[in-house]
Amino acid sequence: MPYTIKKQGEQWCVVKDSDGKVMGCHDTPAKAKDQLAAIYANEKSRPISGIERRSMDSMELRAEDKPPQLVGYAAKFDAWSEDLGGFREKIAPGAFDRALNEKHDVRLLVNHEGLPLARSTAGTLKLTIDEVGLRIEAELDPANPDVQRLTSALGRGDADQMSFGFRTLGDAWNLQADPPERTLTDVELLDVSAVSFPAYSQTEMALRSLEQAREVRSVPANVSTKLADRSETWSAPTLADFTGDPWGELTDGEKRRIAGHFAYAEEMPPATFGSLHLPHHRASDGAVVYRGVAAAAARLDQTSIPSGELAAVKAHLSGHYEAFDEVAPWNRSAPPVERLERQIRAIEREED
Repeated sequence: MPYTIKKQGEQWCVVKDSDGKVMGCHDTPAKAKDQLAAIYANEKSRPISGIERRSMDSMELRAEDKPPQLVGYAAKFDAWSEDLGGFREKIAPGAFDRALNEKHDVRLLVNHEGLPLARSTAGTLKLTIDEVGLRIEAELDPANPDVQRLTSALGRGDADQMSFGFRTLGDAWNLQADPPERTLTDVELLDVSAVSFPAYSQTEMALRSLEQAREVRSVPANVSTKLADRSETWSAPTLADFTGDPWGELTDGEKRRIAGHFAYAEEMPPATFGSLHLPHHRASDGAVVYRGVAAAAARLDQTSIPSGELAAVKAHLSGHYEAFDEVAPWNRSAPPVERLERQIRAIEREED
């Protein structure tokens, strides 16, 4: 949920971009920034999706141990999944750090249901992280009928997969990829399970996250951060400047790459070239053209951009202005403290 600090009279106020609601006003910008940081920290701690599940072909039973142990990897890092129904996914190292550091109450289940066969808080389920992924070691009770059925299925080869249930606390989407790519960066770990069927089909929540990412990322990712010479002239590119093929024959990845030259897309991937607005990157190599950025800024009021997305577009263009050691027009009446901070950053870049 994007927020902005705006000066209203003699106070600095935190305003929600989507509806203009004032979250609080302060007598100094520092206090407003503290509130903004608290808001984002609170939102980051909330799950952004319901329960999801993923499976791994990595489980073995150590029946020779007394009591028997179930060992394996519930998740492996940086390994791309199969297509999960319109996107693919990997798990970033560090995604489970919160679960281990905060000692989440994690249970070992069968098919994500029933009474636990082991439990982290009871000391019968050990979770560790290594360079491969999330490893489990579970001490099983041979007198438990569910354990007996599981060990029989493992011995026969009827079950050989592990899965983990989680809620997403943080993820990152690469909408330029084809298909889109999701990286899980922070999860609330709920359970690890021995499963008889893969859980890859249970991706409803992830697809919802993808749709949310598409909705809030109508500002395409920069195709390049390289800067053209400041004095370079500018003219808006046509489709022919990017490709000789009709738009309808381009792949989604090609459409997203072209979209990266613009500040706003009505949808991603763009349905038509005409749904892209406010170009400012050079078509030949993606370099940012200063006069293109200025032209895009000048056309903001003439472009139909939903009010809830305007702040993101402005932030995108503001980043380019700062790269050229300039201030975006809508920030030029910023409070003295913020102007001073920008001047200091510009001086530091020159010294570097």
